[in-house]
Amino acid sequence: MRSPVFGLKWLGQMRTGATLLAAVLGLTHLPALAAETRGQDFSHDIEPILAELPFNAGMADQPIAALIADLKQRGLLDETLVVWASEFGRTPLGENRPGSKANTGRDHHPFSFTMLLCGGGIRGGTVYGRTDEIGWGIHESPVHINDLHATILQFFGLDNRRLTYRFQGRDFRLTDVGANVMQAWIG
Repeated sequence: MRSPVFGLKWLGQMRTGATLLAAVLGLTHLPALAAETRGQDFSHDIEPILAELPFNAGMADQPIAALIADLKQRGLLDETLVVWASEFGRTPLGENRPGSKANTGRDHHPFSFTMLLCGGGIRGGTVYGRTDEIGWGIHESPVHINDLHATILQFFGLDNRRLTYRFQGRDFRLTDVGANVMQAWIG
């Protein structure tokens, strides 16, 4: 069993981040590292995932709740957008490539993953989208990453369509040319 010290250390980083926000920094990034599971084969044995779950939940649940409560108490939550996301989703199935033990494990999932957004104008209590019963495919209300970015930019007061520049006869922008702000998320 891992020590909860990492969660406490990360909670300290979150409080520092809240203090930086209070000092009008405006934007801060607080990376968190989950328990290392790369290269482990979980296709036939879920025990390693279950063994690390208390560590990962303890590292994340109380610190993120404390950050949100702290921002609310200081009156900063309405003007602070909190985005809690992973780098990528994970497939619900094991990936096993014949002859390559190094590539065995859970693969990246480019189509669905869970995020939490709160404060900063987000409509509270909204659950948007749904995967199928095993988390493999998008079942309802897909959101393209460009739409997510356009929405975040909107909360920062930036119109993603105005960030367009022309290069070699094509319009380019951070959110590409087809992004839409997710109006259902705006409070």
